[in-house]
Amino acid sequence: MSAKRRIQILLVLLCLVAAAYRIHKWQINMGVWGNAWSGNLLTLKQKLDQGGNPDSSWQGITALGFAVIHDHRQAAVLLLQRGANPKTGISAAVIHADSALVNLMFAHGLDVHGKEARLALSAAILHSRADMVAVLLRHGVDPNARNPYNGKTPLQEAHAALALEQHDSARILALLRAAGAK
Repeated sequence: MSAKRRIQILLVLLCLVAAAYRIHKWQINMGVWGNAWSGNLLTLKQKLDQGGNPDSSWQGITALGFAVIHDHRQAAVLLLQRGANPKTGISAAVIHADSALVNLMFAHGLDVHGKEARLALSAAILHSRADMVAVLLRHGVDPNARNPYNGKTPLQEAHAALALEQHDSARILALLRAAGAK
């Protein structure tokens, strides 16, 4: 067999090994977000121990996002402990009014000045979660930071919610003003 033929065979074998490795990693990461979604802690821990990515996602939703959306707090805590990016679940935690999880996300490095924190404040206002507005402001989220998508300030969003007679809007306005919102 010629040297050229041996090199061709070797390259094909390397491609097959690389493809098998990618499939293996995909299966592990699929197990991470799948078990975060279902709340299966034992299997989630196993997949993370096998090298699964705590930030793996499916259709744009991360494992942390799935855990929070489906009220699997222990899975969310495990993912954060294993290095999941807290910005991927903050708005869902705010909408679900889980202050302990929001506090944990800030403890794991969520940037109070980042886009996700500003969006979480908007989500808290739009979903009439005065308790979450208070938690976010306590952590230092800027009460004057504009929503990066609609350009509105938290105070403008709270006034709009008040006009719609949403529950807790007056309390949210008072919290924002007390925090220095203009």
